[in-house]
Amino acid sequence: MSRFSDNMLEKDSSNNTNFLTDNTTRVSILHANGYVGIGETTPGTLLQLKGSDPYLTLQNSTAENTDGGCESKIIFEDHANVTLAQIQASHDGTADDTKGDLILSTHNGTSLVERLRLDSAGTLTATLATDLDVNAVGAISLDSSAGSIDMNVVDGQTITIGLNGAVEQIIAPHGTAGSELYTLINTSGDTTGSSTGDGQGTGAIKFEARAGGIGLLFNDAKDLWAEGGRTIITANQDTAEAIKLHADA
Repeated sequence: MSRFSDNMLEKDSSNNTNFLTDNTTRVSILHANGYVGIGETTPGTLLQLKGSDPYLTLQNSTAENTDGGCESKIIFEDHANVTLAQIQASHDGTADDTKGDLILSTHNGTSLVERLRLDSAGTLTATLATDLDVNAVGAISLDSSAGSIDMNVVDGQTITIGLNGAVEQIIAPHGTAGSELYTLINTSGDTTGSSTGDGQGTGAIKFEARAGGIGLLFNDAKDLWAEGGRTIITANQDTAEAIKLHADA
C-alpha cells in the first residue's frame, strides 16, 4: 500500500485507487475495469453509490422560469453518441414559481420525440404513434373523483374489450357531431342469447340496473329496431301514441 498524502489518496495491494477522509475510504476506482464506487470499495457497475442516503442531485444553476427551462437531463446514448432516450425534469409554465414537470422522450429512428409528460398539476400526457399496451396481473381501475373519463378514437376505429386474450365486445363509433352512430357488438357465446343458471347471458348484451331504471332515449319519430331493420318500438310526441310497440317485429 502506498500513500500520496495522509487520509487523502492511496493505492491498495490490488492497485485500486482509494480516496479517504478521516481514515475512511470514500471513493474507490478499480484498477481492473475503472469502475467507481462511492461508499463502495468493490463496485459492480461503472458507477455505484452506497450509503444510508444514496441520493443523486442534479441542480441547474440558471435562474429561469420559462416553460421547459431550468432543465436537468439524464441522457442515454448509443455507440455513435446518438441519444436513444432521455429523462428531463424542468420548469412547468412561465410563472415565477417552483412548478416542475417530468418528460420522457425516445428516439424514433429519425429524431428524439417526447412520449410522456407529467406536469405540476399531476396530469399525465402520452404522445404515442401506435398502440398502447397495458398488461396487468390484477385489475385495472379508472377512477375519476372529479370530472369525467374520456375515450376518444377517430372515425372508423374501434374500442375492443377482451377476455383472456380474445375479443368479446366491440364498440364502434362513427360519423360526425350530430350524426353519430355507435355499434356495440358481443362476439362471444351462442347466437340465441340464452341464459345459464346464474342468469348471465351467454350470447346476449345485458343491461342491468341495481338501483333506479334503465333509460333509452332517442329522437321523436325514431325507432328502436332489431336485426334486418324491423322496428320494435317507435317514439312519438303524439300523446295518443307516445310509444308504439310493434308486435310483428
